[in-house]
Amino acid sequence: MRLFTILFLFLITQNILSLNAQTARPAYNTGSGFFVSNGNIYDPNGVAFTPMGYNTSVFWNGNEACKLNNMSEHIPNSGANAVRIISQTEGAYGWNANPKSQRDLVERAVNAGIVPMLEMHNSTCDKADFETITEYWTSEQVIKIGNDFEKYLWVNIANEHNFESSEAWRDSYIATIKQFREKGIKNLIVIDAGKFCGQNPEMFTEFGKDVLEADPEKNVVFSIHLYGYWQTADKSFTDWTPPFSVEKDLSALKNAGLPIIVGEFGWDKPAGFAGNYQAEKILEVCKQNRIGWYFWAFFDGAEKPYYSILKEVCGGIENTNLTDAGKFIIPYVQKNAQKASVFN
Repeated sequence: MRLFTILFLFLITQNILSLNAQTARPAYNTGSGFFVSNGNIYDPNGVAFTPMGYNTSVFWNGNEACKLNNMSEHIPNSGANAVRIISQTEGAYGWNANPKSQRDLVERAVNAGIVPMLEMHNSTCDKADFETITEYWTSEQVIKIGNDFEKYLWVNIANEHNFESSEAWRDSYIATIKQFREKGIKNLIVIDAGKFCGQNPEMFTEFGKDVLEADPEKNVVFSIHLYGYWQTADKSFTDWTPPFSVEKDLSALKNAGLPIIVGEFGWDKPAGFAGNYQAEKILEVCKQNRIGWYFWAFFDGAEKPYYSILKEVCGGIENTNLTDAGKFIIPYVQKNAQKASVFN
């Protein structure tokens, strides 16, 4: 019995050491921030990092002052180690559709010890603003945000933009990433799936490695969003069955050797959500495969509790202000999310 206990403790220790072992930055990566290697994500110190957090600062809903306070106080207190900041290009609708507010949000996240991902929402689904977004990212003020926070900031080029084909998705992102690198943006880049509003993983399996290899920094993470096109095995369907399986297809993406994250998913309770899965199962599969994730959202309106952690944006993370999702996810991240070592 004693020998078994010693062996068990040895294996646990070895597992902890392997998770915290440092990986050298590849020679071709010339940045100072997060990087990918062999399908995994590493922080600037070379320690493996699995993001667990929320989409946040949603520009169309809620109180600006409260959302700024959430970024500085309630999100870090919730245990999250990462946030995806929902914004748009300058001049678009929303209080954070400008470099000043975007910089403020990124800086607040960094000061709170949370890894920020900044995204642009203008070209969601079939909106034809992809070129506008590229021009915005490569403008002087936004390049400076990327450069100043290169050590921490992830750049999510365009939210859920639909492309006419897998080849168009591949070619557009190869050209855009090349332009980013030529402009001196060395941050880790995140790109969304390019069909079904970010939900189709087939472009990743077909051409993900081509996009990754075409990046001079080879520093690209692929983000899949999970809503109505995804299912878990516990669900049954009659008129239509979602084509993608959380248990099979999400695991297959990781097993293909690609650096994968779940950029968005919602909760399946209470009734009204259009997803076709058990949300707890997503977290289970992600944990098994060391896939990071971002719940949609920290707050997206009290009328849709399956899209929010909080019932009210200004209420904080007190139990009385948490939705069903918040009551599950906050204890989960407090137990499982590891802060990036760069903040230690």
